[in-house]
Amino acid sequence: MPFTFSHPAIVIPFKNKYFNFSGLILGSMAPDFIYFVLFSPSSNIGHEFLGFFFFNLPMCFLINYVFYKYVQKALILSMPNFISNKYVYLTKLKNTLYNKKEILKFVISCLIGMITHVLWDSFTHISGFFVNNIAF
Repeated sequence: MPFTFSHPAIVIPFKNKYFNFSGLILGSMAPDFIYFVLFSPSSNIGHEFLGFFFFNLPMCFLINYVFYKYVQKALILSMPNFISNKYVYLTKLKNTLYNKKEILKFVISCLIGMITHVLWDSFTHISGFFVNNIAF
């Protein structure tokens, strides 16, 4: 998918008690985070197996922390009243990474999100596996 913020669409159906939803969302975008860090689509490390663990996963933890600590409340409260009034209860949600079980759930969710990202890219990018190997 050529637009990073479209990738979470594929993980929305996975939202349940067995997965960390923030992890699924962040993981589904994580392979493209390198482009934003470098300000250039010149590195593909985020789409590689080692990149999942050495770049993407730490970025998911960092962005998750920053979101819940600094962004969440300000984002919701700065929306127009008819929207923020509907979602103000979300400002009470806190980061759930408080024990080993929740951290493991977050890591697995991030990895599932990353796999869906790479799989979806293989159908939509000119260099993708399915684009090159399936005749339409």
